[in-house]
Amino acid sequence: MSRFEGGTVICGTLRSEDLIPEFTRVLESLAPTTASRYAARWDDVYAGLEAVYFPEDLYAEATELVEYLIDALHANAPDGYCFGAHPGDGADFGFWRIDDDDF
Repeated sequence: MSRFEGGTVICGTLRSEDLIPEFTRVLESLAPTTASRYAARWDDVYAGLEAVYFPEDLYAEATELVEYLIDALHANAPDGYCFGAHPGDGADFGFWRIDDDDF
């Protein structure tokens, strides 16, 4: 069994159309049922990701989906880790080791 190392999932972007596919890929590996529920609920957003240009009328829904994905990834983070933006770089999302000093 490999040891979880954590770290960056995606960095250098805050665009929903970039974050959603990466967050979904990781959530599918951690909590496939939750990922399936999100895919069904936000099917129009996922369909919009396939377009050449992400449809402007889906931005609000996409932003909401990003927030839900971040919450789901945090809730399903391996023991000793949290998911979110790096404290030093708000465009670096990943799993970060929880330090006992953080509590």
